[in-house]
Amino acid sequence: DTPGMRELGLEIGDLSQSFADIEALSLQCRFRDCSHGSEPGCAVREAVERGELAPERLGNYAKLEKELKYDGLNSRQIESEKFNAMFGGTAGMKSFRKMIKEKKR
Repeated sequence: DTPGMRELGLEIGDLSQSFADIEALSLQCRFRDCSHGSEPGCAVREAVERGELAPERLGNYAKLEKELKYDGLNSRQIESEKFNAMFGGTAGMKSFRKMIKEKKR
């Protein structure tokens, strides 16, 4: 418990050092901007399927990569980024609210 702390984040991060194996595999991906999620030709996911890379390791990589997106942002900017990621912006939130209201009827 950390009273007064809203969120703890990474001070500094370099995925290429901590996850050199995943970085090397990603160079073999079909797409240069592969997120290693559902893209075809993903060398990282293929390595997981072959048992050469632990799925937990890929999960940790994805979590850290996501956290590094917020590096250098203040708390308001971080909340805005998370909001946009969840709902795709204000229009997405309005659509979500509308869907919830219609379900309650």
